[in-house]
Amino acid sequence: MAATCHHAVLAKIKSDYGASYLPLQAVDKLTGALFQRPPLISVVKQQLRVRTICESKLLKYDHKRNMEEVFRQQRFQQMTILPHPQW
Repeated sequence: MAATCHHAVLAKIKSDYGASYLPLQAVDKLTGALFQRPPLISVVKQQLRVRTICESKLLKYDHKRNMEEVFRQQRFQQMTILPHPQW
């Protein structure tokens, strides 16, 4: 069963790109199917997960601090967690 998740992301740009950095183009690249790397220390099999970002909007961009605030709508699979029989 698919569900959607809405959240805001606050990102700091590591270097000052000046006028050549276009935040709207960077946000548009983060829409669609993206790969998510699992943690390095994991009990389960490590494999890339596909996350689908349905919508991304740039809310604010601060040139002085190189900070941007992005709204994302993410689609993910809901998993049912069953309790252990001994609990």
